[in-house]
Amino acid sequence: MLFDTEQPDHEEKPSAGAGQRFDGDIEMPASMKLLEVIDLVATGRCVLWLTDGDWSMHDMLMAILDRTGPANVYLSSYAFSEFPARLIADMKSRGIIRELHCLIDKRLDVRSASALNIIRNTATRLRLVRTHAKVTVIENDQHLIAVVGSANYTSNKRYEAGVILADRDAALFHKKWITDAFDRK
Repeated sequence: MLFDTEQPDHEEKPSAGAGQRFDGDIEMPASMKLLEVIDLVATGRCVLWLTDGDWSMHDMLMAILDRTGPANVYLSSYAFSEFPARLIADMKSRGIIRELHCLIDKRLDVRSASALNIIRNTATRLRLVRTHAKVTVIENDQHLIAVVGSANYTSNKRYEAGVILADRDAALFHKKWITDAFDRK
């Protein structure tokens, strides 16, 4: 279950290689596997994550959507490559992503014209802006989650880190600035 409504036992520690759910004191292991990270998400909690190239942002999006069910997705990314764009287009065509709202750096046409064409044909709304923010919000009737971190929507083998915010106020904050950016001139 993605959202465990029970309060965690503060004596319980995740196994080596897992993410860390926290309420104040933060202890971060060196590396973690994607599903171990996703399993730590609980309503009102934050989960720190780190990947050493084992998975990418599109993998995390798919894993979260697998747990939440179909949802609207709002995202901001500096870079996008063709493979993640095709996966997201497939999820949208299958109804896993209901609506797709994308803010992407305006130089994407130079970096990956093929990814831009796919996103143009897939997104409910797309705006090319000056952004370096890497944020994804997943929203349906039961869940509101924000993922904030260093990872773009590219396949890479680098260290990436961030936080999953299963906190309504935090997720609404990120959804709002993304949606507000569509209305700016």
